[in-house]
Parts: sequence; C-alpha cells; structure tokens
Amino acid sequence: MDILIESTKKFESDIKKIDKVTKTKIVAKINNLSEHLKNNSNIHKDLYKLKKINLGDSLEDTMYVFRIDKNIRIIISFENDPIFDSINLTLYRCVNHDNLEKAFRSITQSIYQYELNKEVNNG
Repeated sequence: MDILIESTKKFESDIKKIDKVTKTKIVAKINNLSEHLKNNSNIHKDLYKLKKINLGDSLEDTMYVFRIDKNIRIIISFENDPIFDSINLTLYRCVNHDNLEKAFRSITQSIYQYELNKEVNNG
C-alpha cells in the first residue's frame, strides 16, 4: 500500500515560518504517521478528532488533528483509496495550538460547506 501525501498552499505557507529544528521534527512525525497508517488499522496515538462533524449518512468526516509537540498541530485528513491500494494524506495547516480551533473551523467550513449547507436547508 502506498501513501500519497499532498499539502495545501496554506500548509506550505505555515511551514515556511517554522524554524529548521521544528521542520525536521514535523517531517519525522509525518513519516512515522505514514508508516503507521500503512501498517496498522488503528489510529495513531497523536491523532485525534477536534470536533465531530455531522455529514449525514453519505459521507464520513476524515479531518484529524496531528499533535507534533506541545505547541504545534497539523490539521490533516486521510482516506483509503481501495482502487489504487493507497492512502491519501492531506496536510491542510500547521498551526500553534492556540490557533487550532480557528484554523480547523475555517478548513472544515470550506471543505464541507456543501454538506453543511444541505443539512441546514433540509434540517
């Protein structure tokens, strides 16, 4: 099984502001997560859901927070792609813990806007 890692422009912008030592730690943790996802079906110890997002019955929320250290968090998603026998890992933002809620809310509103609007209009 392959791991395909993609990053957003915002993630790339965030990472440019981080010192070299922390960047090295981030790369090592992402590599560790990739190996874990490839070899295990259970969730990595540093991954957690910040909020449960109700997308109805048709979609599954795949947004997670990945703890790098006591201050740094990465907002990610990962999905299994059985057709290509791969896992798609998307890096959305790399933020300080204090900015996590705001960044997470912005990303989920952007990504899930259609489903959230559909739920409000049908609800």
